[in-house]
Amino acid sequence: NEMNPYQMEIDMNKLIENEISFLDSSLYFKHKIKKEIQLDKTIPLVRGVYRDFSQAIYNLIIDSMKATGALTEKILRIETTHDQDFIYIELSDNRVMLASTDLAYHLSIHTDTMYVNLPDEAQFSYYDIEIANASRLLSLYQVDLNLFPDNEGKFIIQIPKTLTVSR
Repeated sequence: NEMNPYQMEIDMNKLIENEISFLDSSLYFKHKIKKEIQLDKTIPLVRGVYRDFSQAIYNLIIDSMKATGALTEKILRIETTHDQDFIYIELSDNRVMLASTDLAYHLSIHTDTMYVNLPDEAQFSYYDIEIANASRLLSLYQVDLNLFPDNEGKFIIQIPKTLTVSR
């Protein structure tokens, strides 16, 4: 699916499970990050290019890993839900939030920001590009990426049901 450049029907729960499985090949991710995953099995399939959604979710998980890298306890939570109009994918972590979050900063690519305080095993990428990449990929489908609502360490992907197909 990752190499397929064409639109297809995507099971977002399966995609999330695949990303977690892939990242579990990293001993750091597998053993040092507590994962709490709750997937709503009733969400409809989404029409799109698999690798766009895969890369967006991967990027947000990597951002969470970087944001919690210096903490003793690292927690990643992922939950899928839906209502009449949207599918929601919520990714959250236990990062320490700053008093104010500059969303414009997070929505642009910063190759000058280095994560020197993280151990090598937590790096995954050296620059601050993940949120900007995820936002760009999701915007191709008019999918909203809600950053840090209520100043919490959380991302909410809001997929309109106009992109869905029945199971």
